[in-house]
Amino acid sequence: MWIKRMPNDYYEKTSFCSGSVLLWQNGNIYVMDNHLSAAWCWLQSCDPEKKYNFMHIDRHYDMLDCFYDEDLQPLRDDPHMPYEDYLNLKRTKDVGDEGPVFKWDNYIMAAYNLQPDWFHTNIFFTQKEGSPECGWGHRPLPIKEENTLYMDFYINQYIGEPEDILSEFQEDDYKLPWIVNLDLDVFYTKMYLINNYFPTSIFVILPRS
Repeated sequence: MWIKRMPNDYYEKTSFCSGSVLLWQNGNIYVMDNHLSAAWCWLQSCDPEKKYNFMHIDRHYDMLDCFYDEDLQPLRDDPHMPYEDYLNLKRTKDVGDEGPVFKWDNYIMAAYNLQPDWFHTNIFFTQKEGSPECGWGHRPLPIKEENTLYMDFYINQYIGEPEDILSEFQEDDYKLPWIVNLDLDVFYTKMYLINNYFPTSIFVILPRS
């Protein structure tokens, strides 16, 4: 179903760093044009009483934390707020133009501050663009990075047939469901396509059977 319907003139639209053109949902799968929407999706579909592992597949780290704790209070009070209200959240401190809380590169750290139990084992497939360090003094998010060239193998290793002997897992964390966060630009460099197939851009929760 459409949460934010794609307009007929979508090809003339751009969301840039803090906007949104479309958001679509089918069960626990969400498709969006701007990754900033992911945190809202997780808040709708993930159980605040459960623990999850996190897999980030993206050209960039998306680990900026350009927000204050106070900026997230409306989501602590109402994690299921309407999507448009989420998009319209503004910074609470003086930042000149009182810009939006969520941008395309800070939603992971915001979600981690809201629900740290959703980020136990954190696997990143990136092209090492941007910084893996959040930088603003918020709680660091421990990550392990894997080479994108071996993505199929590692996805199967971590999610398809998890092994408790893998050093990245703590105790029974290998049994937890996964939040999988995919950005299409991981398959591109600045010059060319680095894989021979075109995947679907998704956020999905993969439960354990």
